Amino acid sequence: MKLPGLMLATAMLALCADAATARAETFKVRTTGDLLAVCAPGKAGAASAGAVQFCDGFIVGTGQLYKALRQAGAIDKEWACAEPAPAVTRIREAFVSWARAHPERHGETAVDGFWRAAAATWPC
Repeated sequence: MKLPGLMLATAMLALCADAATARAETFKVRTTGDLLAVCAPGKAGAASAGAVQFCDGFIVGTGQLYKALRQAGAIDKEWACAEPAPAVTRIREAFVSWARAHPERHGETAVDGFWRAAAATWPC
């Protein structure tokens, strides 16, 4: 699965993004700080179950993209290694803990902050 598989995965992600645009815009998750606000239950506007569900969807989607890119050879070196894969709740808790401890990273993109947290929690 090289270029054709990567193109298919990208197209599928674009379709999913279009379907979720209204929800994504509601939470406006652009930075690591934004993602923390959504993923931390009861903190900074994340009191709703919808916010936590959005966070969990971000985690699952980001993980699926990472896996597809690894399989396609687009990512040469693994960023995080956890076998077996932890439950989404555990991943969310690890991200929240890491993000709270690293406020200097809150301005980075949400995906970069998420993967920094995963790499720090489950180093290869």
